[in-house]
Amino acid sequence: MNVRGRIRAVDAGWLLGPTPDIDGIAFQAGDAVMMLRNDRKLGVRNGNRGTVIDVNPNAQAIRVSLARGEVTLPAAYLLAGNVGHAYAMTVNKAHGMTCDRTMTLGNDQLYRELTYEALSRGRLSNQLYVPRSCILDIEDGPHARTTEPGDPMESLAHSIQQRRAKHLAVDEMAVVPLTGWSISDLLSERQRLRAVLDDAPPDRSADLGALADSRRDMQSKLCDSRINVATLECRRRPFRDRHKPDVDLLNARHNLGYFTRQADQLDDEIIRLETSQHRRHSHLTAHGAEQHKIDAIDGVLHERIRQHVLRAVAEPPSYITRPLGPRPGSEVTDRAWVSAVVAVEKYRVDHDIADRRTAIGPEPSGYRASCEWYGVHEKITAAQELIAQPARTVQHQSIEPPSLGIDLTAGAQKRRRNRVARIGSPSGDRKTSESGSTPGSASREISSHTKLGSGTDRTAARVFGGPKLMWPLMSTSVSAT
Repeated sequence: MNVRGRIRAVDAGWLLGPTPDIDGIAFQAGDAVMMLRNDRKLGVRNGNRGTVIDVNPNAQAIRVSLARGEVTLPAAYLLAGNVGHAYAMTVNKAHGMTCDRTMTLGNDQLYRELTYEALSRGRLSNQLYVPRSCILDIEDGPHARTTEPGDPMESLAHSIQQRRAKHLAVDEMAVVPLTGWSISDLLSERQRLRAVLDDAPPDRSADLGALADSRRDMQSKLCDSRINVATLECRRRPFRDRHKPDVDLLNARHNLGYFTRQADQLDDEIIRLETSQHRRHSHLTAHGAEQHKIDAIDGVLHERIRQHVLRAVAEPPSYITRPLGPRPGSEVTDRAWVSAVVAVEKYRVDHDIADRRTAIGPEPSGYRASCEWYGVHEKITAAQELIAQPARTVQHQSIEPPSLGIDLTAGAQKRRRNRVARIGSPSGDRKTSESGSTPGSASREISSHTKLGSGTDRTAARVFGGPKLMWPLMSTSVSAT
């Protein structure tokens, strides 16, 4: 098949340059080759594929372009038969490879895993060919087939249905329904199946969508830059500026080159992510049975958890009553208690805890298991705090303002008398200003004002809690002599 593939490449004009014959194998620039032996000094491994970019007939060496870079293969490595053409390869050698189209030549040794591996390499199409010699019975004599051969498709389907996967001891339990398995066996089987599914490449669909949006934006910029370059190239510059470099055109071409490189990088990244997504889809499709079995195990474990919760709520065991106490009667605390019981039972089932002396056991060492342990522990602590709070009743009472011990009506009358005493009678003021004031009348007026002022201040001291020592308000009228 490699010979026929190379003949097709020669007819298509893909191969150029000299064609030296090294150990019976012809190499030419453009040949697809594969390394068949590890060599740390050269930096190549068994299964590496590349393209010949240069051939040195005198030194009998070739330079090959690999995915990680270029490498020169000397004559010693070539003469040892460590390099072959890669136009066709075995299914095992093609593991991990993704191309547009694949054509697989099968035989009577086909089985399910090998067929899936071969038919999941192509993005656009995958074709399987089976020679007639593998279907027709060419045996003659006493061991010849006594019946007519059946439909070739039926024979092929029978071969593909055969499995050669590694036989594990846990597979012997497949004859027993999952409902009859113990919790430890269910958890072990789920962990094994999840490890198989985790071998798939990560899901990069979100990154692929973001790159597609960036590529569309870059395409619009690229079109605008091309139009700008074409416009500047067709414009007529003034005669006096024609001997000078066109700065605008140079900048436009620079931007065009930059956008072109960015678009090429985005295209390469998109192709890489699409390849990764194709591998992920192929892996998950191939292990769809494992995913279905995980779902079935999760359903059985969910039913086990439900049964444990109902039993723990009806008759709380010691590992529940010790941290949480008996089931409370209040609606709020009962809800918190039941929620904590559900979390505890789910954690015990998921981690296969059989010790009845503790609710969730000691803190595990793993990060993920430790986070789950802390989550259940916090839920238990919150339920304990809510249950331990005493019942509080709120009594609605009418709030009255504090009493100052003062008759507001009497106080208002007293303040009115003080204002009258300070201002004085209008007629008395005119008489005093006209006729003058005698020493006796002035002293009586001052004493009367002093008494009134001191009384007012004592009232204010009782109301506002001020100091007992007050300065009296004194008002005197002075007449001009």
